Amino acid sequence: MSEILPPVITFEQNGKDFTVSFSDANNLPQELEYEIEDEYGRIITEKNPKAPQITLPKLGVGYYHLQIKSAHERQNCLLIVAPQKAYLLSKKIELVSSPAKKLKALYQALLDKTDFHYQVPFPDFAEIMKLYRLKNFAAQKTEILEDKKDFALFLALKEKYAINPDFANWCNCCYDYNKINSYKSKEFSRQNPEILAKTEGCVAHLHLLLDEVQTYLHKHGKNMIAYADSLTYVDYQSFFGWRDRKFLCTKPCKADKTKVAYMTETGVENFYDIFIRNIRDFMAFADILALKDFASLEKNICENAPFPDKEINYDFTALLAILKIESQRNRCGIWTTSLACLSEEAKRKAQESGIIFKENL
Repeated sequence: MSEILPPVITFEQNGKDFTVSFSDANNLPQELEYEIEDEYGRIITEKNPKAPQITLPKLGVGYYHLQIKSAHERQNCLLIVAPQKAYLLSKKIELVSSPAKKLKALYQALLDKTDFHYQVPFPDFAEIMKLYRLKNFAAQKTEILEDKKDFALFLALKEKYAINPDFANWCNCCYDYNKINSYKSKEFSRQNPEILAKTEGCVAHLHLLLDEVQTYLHKHGKNMIAYADSLTYVDYQSFFGWRDRKFLCTKPCKADKTKVAYMTETGVENFYDIFIRNIRDFMAFADILALKDFASLEKNICENAPFPDKEINYDFTALLAILKIESQRNRCGIWTTSLACLSEEAKRKAQESGIIFKENL
């Protein structure tokens, strides 16, 4: 059975049937079995006679894995069922040019009871290390998520080994994925359990703090606005850059030498999990997500890329569908100003999806 499914199929929940067409219907076996698994592990299995397309059952908004089976082969793809529009926050809010990066601004917003504008990830690493060095910070050994452990390990290693001192060293694999995870991280964890425990406590404390701040500001009719550069590239010296380094290109973006783009294979091989995770991180404590470079959802220009046009093209429809799903789930609006570099079709899709365009971002 030849390749009959694309890596990702996107549907909009508009009352119409969900139909999957096969690219090479002539080479299909006489009977196909398909399996749909939702985010909670529930599975729907059906059999269909040979046909150029299949009609799926009604599916709710969310992410599904579709697997087509024949006697000897299996093919997989990601199904995304998105709402028609992103969440709309019907409030008049003015955006700022310099969102906060330090905890001091957070405390000031609480005192003044004003909207809090912050850059994600928040706060910056200097602030996190200040928390880490506080002698009276209570760190308890509790069960925490793996990404928090990874975060704690990164902070601890960053202080001791100077992770990513410059881009050249990073590209030359001085701190490559295998070295960090095989030797340095294990050795550091064995020798310094108290540092890891304390830093894990810092991360958990920050998350709790932001959650409480959001609740407090909501009580006073105020909002939290998160500012992010993009979903498709990261600062190579940031935690995201370190955490996702095996999914990134080895050359910087053309527009900004400190930014590195995600490879297109990142979405295909991992069912877009990494983009979903990033969006959830950005929206976790926000009422509005202000994306500064919305055009990068369509493509990134990469310096010295190993292909002639140097363009990394993403599945814009899939990324837009993920944005709409997470926007509704997190009750977080999406604003941006970067329309200039989008194609006309992408502009139309973004406007129809409820993305709000602001001039003062």
